Amino acid sequence: MKYKLAMALIMSFFFCNVGLSLERGDLSPQSQEILPEGKRVLIESKTGKTVEGMMTRTTDDKVFIRIVVNEGMTIPRTVKRSEIKSIKELDITPIFATAIKSSLVVDPEKSLTVEEYNRAIAILSEFVEKCKKATDYAVIQELHQTFSGELAKVKLGMEKVKGEWLTPVCAAVRKFELYNEQMIEIEAKDEFRRKTVDEKLMATYNELGDKRRAAARSLPEMMQTWVPELLQEKRFDEAVTETSAFLQFWVQQVILSEGAAAEAVKKMDFDYIIRMERRIMDGYKEAGLGADQPKKGDTNAVSENMVYIPGGYFLMGNPDAKQKENSFPMHLVYVSPYLIDKYEVSNAEYRKFVDHVQKTGDSSMEHPSAPPLKQHKADGWDDPVLSKPEKPVVGVDWFDAYAYSKWVGKRLPTEAEWEKAARGPDAWKYPWGAEEPTALALNTVQGRTFIAAEMDRQNPPKSPEPEGGCSCVKKKEVPPPPPTRLPTETWDVKSYLPLLAQNAIQAEVFLWTNEYPSPYGLMHMADNVSEWVYDFYGPGYYAKSLVIDPQGCDTGMVHVFRGGNYLTVKPEELTAYYRGFPPDATLADGSMVRDRRKRAMAPTVGLRCVKTVGPLEDLKKEEPKKVEPKKEEPKKEEPKKVEPKQN
Repeated sequence: MKYKLAMALIMSFFFCNVGLSLERGDLSPQSQEILPEGKRVLIESKTGKTVEGMMTRTTDDKVFIRIVVNEGMTIPRTVKRSEIKSIKELDITPIFATAIKSSLVVDPEKSLTVEEYNRAIAILSEFVEKCKKATDYAVIQELHQTFSGELAKVKLGMEKVKGEWLTPVCAAVRKFELYNEQMIEIEAKDEFRRKTVDEKLMATYNELGDKRRAAARSLPEMMQTWVPELLQEKRFDEAVTETSAFLQFWVQQVILSEGAAAEAVKKMDFDYIIRMERRIMDGYKEAGLGADQPKKGDTNAVSENMVYIPGGYFLMGNPDAKQKENSFPMHLVYVSPYLIDKYEVSNAEYRKFVDHVQKTGDSSMEHPSAPPLKQHKADGWDDPVLSKPEKPVVGVDWFDAYAYSKWVGKRLPTEAEWEKAARGPDAWKYPWGAEEPTALALNTVQGRTFIAAEMDRQNPPKSPEPEGGCSCVKKKEVPPPPPTRLPTETWDVKSYLPLLAQNAIQAEVFLWTNEYPSPYGLMHMADNVSEWVYDFYGPGYYAKSLVIDPQGCDTGMVHVFRGGNYLTVKPEELTAYYRGFPPDATLADGSMVRDRRKRAMAPTVGLRCVKTVGPLEDLKKEEPKKVEPKKEEPKKEEPKKVEPKQN
């Protein structure tokens, strides 16, 4: 009997506690702060009517409550004690949920401070822990996850600006742009152009100027502290993003700007950015990144006469370029993995394409902007020397190169892809390294001269016997034989030396072994023929280029070709970062542009193709891009320049 009574008491106690409601006093002080004043009560009158609300205070004869009529809205009410039958304290959970939803709101435009996130998460955690049966439990739990996710980003150094999560340098740049846009809007207002500017408007303008200046001045310090920290943590993607944002800001807002302030900033060390880029690449390579190999059995990454180029970062552009040069500035670029032809496309390979088009009339491979009924005959075929089957096709325009590459199931490489294949992850100046080309066997004017001299050194040409039969007769002096001259022509796509020289010299004389020197073993990346790439030419494109798989300007007049050729004289045209564009070229709309000042030259441009292996985008979706002529706009009255107040 005693045992049954004890168990009954225990069970009674258990069920009573299970049914206990959440009271105000059960919550932490910071959770109570967001609740409305008082306790949630249910008042029953002697007549049987009930009223629910927050009891804010009481007197000897009255009870003061606030009745919730709508979400977050209440009205006051006073009840006499003489009319009250009972007062019952209710569960505070619904009020707690309402308070959370109205006071803990994620700002869609900007991020909060760490303290604000921590406070909100603590309150939300308390609700999730203590109010599992609440109607709004799932909503509050999702809000808890949202705040926690944003706090994690803030702890990583990110900041939300206009609804976009950005790393510190990118955030500062974006703020600068926003402040600048607001200042330009004010400058366009009529009241700003008047002689007497509204003081309030002027104060706003000056305040924006101060914020813009502060955002710009914060950038160098951010770079010096934040990027090394990212490298230490091996967060290379973020380090590249930050450095690229700083570089583009520097070029657009500092180097290209004018005025005394800009002149002062221009004296700062621009090479610091290049040193930081190199530091990122050093850490990237030390971590073993950017050197992946195709997986065994992956047929998409294995092809005859094609070379696999691993995806990853590399340095693109000339580190010594000046502002107005088209290879300025050197910048970090990521390319997805791809396959590239080991050899340039030969006449024999290209002729198969032309024969197909002529026999079938097939135009399925044409670019949408190509001229109708495009004749794809190569100009080099008019020269018996240049048109031999194993020599590279030369004298094709960009539309020819595009159509051929598509016909064989490939495509033209982007500038970034071509340059990475030519210089590798170590940012070589030339495809073979840093050595100047004057003493290298290249199919250029200087290279052929060097090879011919080496042939004469190893096998000196013999002079013919002097004339005269009798020894007593003075023989005529025979002039020395002329030095060997190699013909000015292209070499076979698979030959690293001309046939005339292969048997006369030793390969170890030169800086190669059995293959043409390049990071990935590609032939003729600096000589023989120049090669078309996909991108439109844009002289200032590098200052605004995308980091991941850039594909050039959206519009342009001509396309880019890369690499030197058999007529090249200037060493800079043999560099891996040289960017060429044709003086006589077909425009994007199919019309022709000709530079009559250029002398007639032998054809020099051919191609090699690539295949996509990684997740490269679809190259502008191959939509035709036309360059619209610029329209002259009527001159507008210049806005009054107002100097911002000095600090």
